[in-house]
Amino acid sequence: MLTTLWLLFLTLLSAGLEIILFLYLMGQKIRLRYFFLLLIFNLAFNFIYNHSSWFIIKFWGEDIYYLLLSFLLSTKTKKPLKIKIFNGLFPDILNNLSLRLITFFIFPFFNISITDYQSSLLISIPSSIAPLCLSFLFIKLFKGSFTILQKQKSNSPIQHIIIVANFFMFGYTLLLQILMYLENTTHSSTLELRKLCVVISLVLFFIMIVFLDRNIREMIQGQLDFQKNLQLENLYTYNKHIEGLYNSVRSFR
Repeated sequence: MLTTLWLLFLTLLSAGLEIILFLYLMGQKIRLRYFFLLLIFNLAFNFIYNHSSWFIIKFWGEDIYYLLLSFLLSTKTKKPLKIKIFNGLFPDILNNLSLRLITFFIFPFFNISITDYQSSLLISIPSSIAPLCLSFLFIKLFKGSFTILQKQKSNSPIQHIIIVANFFMFGYTLLLQILMYLENTTHSSTLELRKLCVVISLVLFFIMIVFLDRNIREMIQGQLDFQKNLQLENLYTYNKHIEGLYNSVRSFR
């Protein structure tokens, strides 16, 4: 009984942290009762896609959930479509990469195999919390840029970077799910290919975010420089105007 309650608590904690991570990226604050509604909806959706025989639900269920949530929470803010897609994909992709980094490359040092992780809830659920903590730290590291990103319009100068990021995240998810589907249908291991995919994706993912962060900083610096130059021009014009008035008064005298 205690084990069941403990597992239920860990499941709720993991699902709750995933939602908090998603809201943290968006900079969205919601009331506590709405948070519990999202938590219940998350658990219900997880149950459906874990027991579904539909390919798109079974392999893309979590991505679909957060995309729907991103569109739902962005109805009043009228964010561009590309930003909504980015918000829906980014937390799940980041958490997925962190999880696979731990299971593929850290667990072996502790003699924990993939089978142990998949078969033991006492290992899998607590281990799902560690990637979420890594994801929180990663988003916090670039929090300023993500906050500015949420305020961008459809004609933003960084829109092309967001489009590339969205295609990258779609591609990573598609490739990984294809490899898992092939492993399930052909009964041949794709573990080494998935490890290679994770390593390459981690490097590209980090480069992509650093590039996005740098461009956002350059954009903000450009806007600040423009405002500064505009203020200097206005001050120069004002001084010229005052000087002209002064000269007019002197000539009148």
